[in-house]
Amino acid sequence: MKKSGILLLLIATLAGAKSLPLPFIGKAWFNWMGGTGTQEYIIIKSSGQTEIGMCGTAGCGASYKGAFSDLIDINGNGKTFYTFSDTTITMLDENKNIDRSCNETGLQTDENLPCIQRLTFDYKEDKSSKKIEIDETTLNQYAYDLMGGKYFTNDMGQSLWDTKNLIKKTNSKGVKIYCLSYKNLCKTHAEVIEYFNAKTR
Repeated sequence: MKKSGILLLLIATLAGAKSLPLPFIGKAWFNWMGGTGTQEYIIIKSSGQTEIGMCGTAGCGASYKGAFSDLIDINGNGKTFYTFSDTTITMLDENKNIDRSCNETGLQTDENLPCIQRLTFDYKEDKSSKKIEIDETTLNQYAYDLMGGKYFTNDMGQSLWDTKNLIKKTNSKGVKIYCLSYKNLCKTHAEVIEYFNAKTR
């Protein structure tokens, strides 16, 4: 086959291929154990790039980074799989059947119920308007980061931001702003959103 024919075939193949629908675009949390230091997160970007990880007492670490898939082999050993809807996560076993080691809220126990849990979102894109809905605490976090806020370490070794130094108010022009008291520094709501988009999109 001539090169032109191969090229046309490749173009036709790519044109006919359908990208996998994403359950959501945003960042969400879940916790199979229900305790401190066992929270897991998933981030799905508009490109389909996905990150899943856990945040413990020593910080956060990713267990999966790659393209979104209907079934994600979370540990890379074929033993445990995650699948997501727009509001929930389901854990599957090595046979890709729903894991039945949870209670009615999705916490791992010995109650022999399906491991399905509702996700808690930091931010999420509205599918109809394409606007990002951002949890207020998350937006405060990005405002704090943007202005180079100071962090402190708690008793469990976690780095936390010092909320008492972040001030939210409306300036004389009616614009919502975020300020750090000890820096005498302020950023507008629009600037924080722009920073958020640069970091997450």
